[in-house]
Amino acid sequence: MKVAPSAAGVGDAVIGSVFGVSEQTRSEFPVKATWSISAPGYFKSGHTDTHSVSFSSDDPESVQVTAVNKGPPGRQGSASAQFVKVVSIEAAPAIVGMGSMPEFIVTTNPEGYERLVHIAYDPNTLGAQEVVATCGSSSARCEVTVVGVKRIVCEEYNVVSETDDPGETETVYAAWVNSSNKYWA
Repeated sequence: MKVAPSAAGVGDAVIGSVFGVSEQTRSEFPVKATWSISAPGYFKSGHTDTHSVSFSSDDPESVQVTAVNKGPPGRQGSASAQFVKVVSIEAAPAIVGMGSMPEFIVTTNPEGYERLVHIAYDPNTLGAQEVVATCGSSSARCEVTVVGVKRIVCEEYNVVSETDDPGETETVYAAWVNSSNKYWA
């Protein structure tokens, strides 16, 4: 018996298939079976007299399917799939420059399945944006602010010299304006 994928997001479909093996050619062939499933899983397709089924769970649980061969009695197989829910997402840092990618810290239930989470984020869109992490039908959100240079303003300032000589001045050129119209020196 085969189950693919072995882990999926809650609400996503997993396919279970049962195959026989030819004694002569050692090749696999589909075998019809009657299927059963453990709670909280449910079938998304028919589960009687078929070689494969589609099943899912809306809870982050391990779900086991069992197939009983329609042919010789006593032949059965079972396999499990883990269903995963995204619990939270955080961005570090929460304010980044245009084109930059913050580190996203994702938590899943059960832990350790972060690779199944899809993160929607556009590093080239200025301003505050909601970042959405999804895994199957579950989701979590955080906010990232993307800033960029809007224009550069060069102004000349005469300041007192570091030598404290009142006749000597230093010239400072500094200031730029970001996309939020805030000056930074």
